[in-house]
Amino acid sequence: MFSSVRASKHIYPDWSLGVRDVDWDSGALRTISYTLDASVVAFDPLTSLLAVGTSCGTIRVFGSPGVEVTLNQTEPLSVQFLQFSASTSQIISVDKRNRLHIWDLTQIGYPHVLQKTVAFECAIRQIRAYDLLCLKASPYIIPNLWRSHCQRMSGMDIPSTPSSEIPMDIAPHPRELKLMFVVFGGGVVQYDLINQELICAYELVIPAGAPGGGGLECQDLLTHRRPQATSFAFHPASHFFAVGYMDGCIAFWAVEDGGLPLLVMTLSDTDVNVVDGSKIEHRLENPSANALPSETRDPIYKLAWCGFPNSTDPRGGDTALLVLGGGFVGDDPGLVAFLMPAFDSPPPPAGATGLHPTVRDAMRKSLVPKKEAFYPSDDVVRDFFVIPRDNPYFSGSWDPVNIVWICGPADSPGVEAYQFPPPHFFSIPKSPTPDQCDSMDIEDHLSSVLEEMKINQVPMRLHLPVPLASARNGVTGAFVMTIQRESSNTLLASSATQHSLPLNGGCAWIDGAKLSQAKLAKYHPHQILITSHRNGSIHFHDISPQLLISTETSPVTKDFPQPLHDLTIDLDTVFQDPGLCELLRGTNGPPEICSVQLAPESLDCLVTLKTGAAIYSLFSEEESTKPREASDKEIALLTHLPEQEGRKFRPYMMLHQGTSVTTASSLCDIGFFAVGYNDGSLTIVDLRGPSILRPAQEQYLRKKHFQPDHRNSLDTVISLTWTISGLATDLELAVRLIAIHASGTTNIYKIVRSQGSTIFAITGVVATETLPNPLPRCSFVLDSQTGAPLCANGARLAAFLRSSVAKPNECLWVTVSATGARCTADITGDRIGKVDWNRKHHVLTAQIIERNGSRVLVVLTDKGEALVYSLPYLELLYTTPLSVRPKGPVSVDETGDFVYCDEISSFGVAAALTLATLHKGRRVYDDLMIDLMNSATAVPPQPQPIAIGPASLLGSLFNPQKSLTGEQLDAILAGPNRPIPKQQATPHSGDVAATKTPNYGPGILDNVEKKPSDLYNKLTAAVAERGEMLGDLEQRLDSIGQGSRDMVAQAKRLAAEQGAKKWFGF
Repeated sequence: MFSSVRASKHIYPDWSLGVRDVDWDSGALRTISYTLDASVVAFDPLTSLLAVGTSCGTIRVFGSPGVEVTLNQTEPLSVQFLQFSASTSQIISVDKRNRLHIWDLTQIGYPHVLQKTVAFECAIRQIRAYDLLCLKASPYIIPNLWRSHCQRMSGMDIPSTPSSEIPMDIAPHPRELKLMFVVFGGGVVQYDLINQELICAYELVIPAGAPGGGGLECQDLLTHRRPQATSFAFHPASHFFAVGYMDGCIAFWAVEDGGLPLLVMTLSDTDVNVVDGSKIEHRLENPSANALPSETRDPIYKLAWCGFPNSTDPRGGDTALLVLGGGFVGDDPGLVAFLMPAFDSPPPPAGATGLHPTVRDAMRKSLVPKKEAFYPSDDVVRDFFVIPRDNPYFSGSWDPVNIVWICGPADSPGVEAYQFPPPHFFSIPKSPTPDQCDSMDIEDHLSSVLEEMKINQVPMRLHLPVPLASARNGVTGAFVMTIQRESSNTLLASSATQHSLPLNGGCAWIDGAKLSQAKLAKYHPHQILITSHRNGSIHFHDISPQLLISTETSPVTKDFPQPLHDLTIDLDTVFQDPGLCELLRGTNGPPEICSVQLAPESLDCLVTLKTGAAIYSLFSEEESTKPREASDKEIALLTHLPEQEGRKFRPYMMLHQGTSVTTASSLCDIGFFAVGYNDGSLTIVDLRGPSILRPAQEQYLRKKHFQPDHRNSLDTVISLTWTISGLATDLELAVRLIAIHASGTTNIYKIVRSQGSTIFAITGVVATETLPNPLPRCSFVLDSQTGAPLCANGARLAAFLRSSVAKPNECLWVTVSATGARCTADITGDRIGKVDWNRKHHVLTAQIIERNGSRVLVVLTDKGEALVYSLPYLELLYTTPLSVRPKGPVSVDETGDFVYCDEISSFGVAAALTLATLHKGRRVYDDLMIDLMNSATAVPPQPQPIAIGPASLLGSLFNPQKSLTGEQLDAILAGPNRPIPKQQATPHSGDVAATKTPNYGPGILDNVEKKPSDLYNKLTAAVAERGEMLGDLEQRLDSIGQGSRDMVAQAKRLAAEQGAKKWFGF
């Protein structure tokens, strides 16, 4: 099957003597699964955990660095509902078959053995309660309220359709827990949970002639319309709420008045439920207007009404209403945010019943938007979720700091996060100081203010965990690279990630039994992972094993992989430039990225596109300087593009080439790069100009890109390698580029510096032959004594400048193809070794790997094998099986670690990425120990009802409004004879466990058998509480007395003033 041949008489040292068979133990180190099918999102502000449900039935939970847990439902069905339960430390999901799943989040360790309930079937058109503490269905049932409403209103024209009776949403009153609002297709129903009775129904009726959501051009303008309700949101003061409808309308209702909405509006018009006779007459009198097709609005898919701690008034200050949908079909996708005025109502008159007109007028005034913001999206936004700072109430919409939404095609929706509220909602551009005003004229000041306002009006996009962020961008390729010690500090010193979604829940650490092995990772070289994406971006990640060294008392502080956001290269600015789009051949969308290469020393980056273009980016933390004009029209300078703040890579130049497709590229550390194409042509660029290097006139045939004389003019360039060495036929030390074509024909270009000048030129081309069908990036030039690679770097360039003559037999050239491998002395000299393998073995890639001071050639095949050959004679040492079987492109570094994209989805992006190694011994990349509840905080008090008018001292003393507590509500919903399970001790320490144990309250304890000690403790607590209440009452009475004395004094003073005015005739 395999054969090896020697042809050279010179004896070379064996570089593979230190390699042992026990060193080869392949295995996967870490698999990164990307969330390509997000369906729902949940966030718990008390634990700072984010959960994402998918359409395949998995749930991903993310927290602080290293905290990542994957939960699986019993069947791979789409997650339709997902929510955290703060009081019981659980997470709840419902799949598309309406089956309930519950996991316990208090256990430590990974993988978690989490508790799941049996399937819980939900009845249609009824509302059932489920006991999360006892894990059983509650006897409490809410009947079909909309049907009850229609029966109660019998005799009136209220049609009841099947869709109108289906519950769409459930919204408990934020401040009065005994009230629940149920959204049906026909409208909204207010329900009393204690008395189990329907209180009020809110049904929107658009009268004939009113435009509604369809406008005056709608076909049913002259009929009464009852749009279907779709969404619901409470105002933070909880005295009124908003309801979204199928026709794109938003109706605002007062809780106390179900007869007439406060306001009905669309995104562009208000009072769309009011008939305007003049507009109706104009439409009827103008036949041409009737012929115009009406614009269709999208339904209001979701609403969120956000409050902020921006006022001392208990009713709150300005609010923000978020609206998903409601635009015209074909509008740009995104999310609309309205800044609403504060609700400031005078107190209703004494004895007034119902909604007083003055209160109603104040409510309407708080519904007129003050400002508007639009969150644009590249794809259709399917759902959104506001992320609160620390308050779990108000459906998460109190004091939100971020917003997360699900967007993308139906088969691959992803997750994005943005800053919220928009900056211009609550901030004002800064004014210059007096000193600045003296040195700044009015025009400059105005332009700076306008620029600041423009920047501040753009909500900032936030970084998400890698499985979410990379999934949204779409991973198309992955490359692993070992970083030299000298460059690691510069490259890996990433800037602070203050623009990331704040997830601080839980902690993670290495299992103590493996800590001694993990500490050996500090001697491992640093590594980075480079991923290319379908949106034209390149992302860098730190995958050094040093990131995982941790203990329980000193947990992980960085994610693995750790994204290096300041190294991100976003080519979108290049693709959107009008002048550069023509050079990219007018592709629809971002061109596909072919390869990404990073120079090990200079850290510059070369990105090649399949369109034939290549983009070179400089690594610089300083301001870039504008270079001189390029001398070749194939080169487009990119220094005019706007610099992205906080980015270390800056696009410098773009090489564009006709209609050819890029097939190979190579970048070196001494200022050169080369690109090969499918038509056999080749372009070499000297970055000192930048300029294109061309051989002498008689040595090239093609016009702009030289192409040596091949037997087949379409002999594709497959591999390019830079080196500084001599040849067997030319011992002069020089910069050389080795270009291998598909046929095996190889051209070696000699590049030297002109005498007394800094200008380099191609002075010769030498042709030779190697094996046909070479593998990309599988050409290696090695030192004949040590086996070290002879790269074109600074050290070799210095040697080249010191001495211009190489010694014979100084270097060896190793090439690998689909049919075998070959080792040649001095590139064009004698053959040192050759090996052929069976064509049944499809070779994926090959790499020179250093192990224990020795070097070997390792070849990976699609049969799940690694073939290990000695160097330089290419003798087969071992055939080791791979525990993983890559099927696509593989990237291998010199340590033996490799990465590949797995599970390529139907739309061409990776569903997972696997980091594996050929040497797994003592490599601790195992899943971490995780404590999800480590940073959980106590549940804050329940928000209490507030008066509709301004707060007053007497009102708070003599008319206190107390809401039903959560424990009391639990007791009502759970029903009698509730079996309380014994609380299991958690593995936390005593103090931490005491603070995190849920308090289930007297509503549960009343049903438990009481012991004498419990009775004594309760009596003692009651006496203490009574004493506290009496003390508080005494303080309030003293305050009232002082207030009364102040009122008497003020009355006397006013009487004296009025008497004085009358006496003097004023």
